[in-house]
Formats: sequence, structure tokens, C-alpha cells
Amino acid sequence: MAEQNLANHVRWVPGFHYFVMPVIALNFGWSIYRWKVAGFSLDAFISVLTAAALLMLMAYARLFALKAQDRVIRLEERMRLEQLLSAD
Repeated sequence: MAEQNLANHVRWVPGFHYFVMPVIALNFGWSIYRWKVAGFSLDAFISVLTAAALLMLMAYARLFALKAQDRVIRLEERMRLEQLLSAD
């Protein structure tokens, strides 16, 4: 098994990292800009809230996947230790 380090454990998904993330960030910035330019209307405010919700959804989707991955790694480590160590 190859040694894991910072250079080889990162996975960049082009569709997510280079398209989805910038588009959602741009949408959030554009919504704030329209809210300022158009005057502080309820419709513009709802647009900003929706853009913020999409931004948070993107961040939480990534965090939830990382948490699940961490749990699987901890389970694998626990199973290895059970095989290697005595019952004590």
C-alpha cells in the first residue's frame, strides 16, 4: 500500500470544485448586489436568503461526507486493533 501524505490524499472533483462552488458563490454575491441596487425589497431579501441556503447546503454536503468518511476510518482502525491486541 502506498504511503499516504498531503500530496496524494486530496481528491478534486472538477464538476464540484470548479463549477458548482464558484457558481453558488457567484449567485450569493450577485444576490447581495441586486439587493443593494434594487433597494431593500422583500423579493431581493428572499433571493439573498435562498442563495445563502444554497451556499450552506453545499458546505454541509461536503462536511457530512467527510464525517461519514472519518467514522469509517475509525471503524477500520478499531477492527485492526481488535485483531492485533489481546482481549485485555
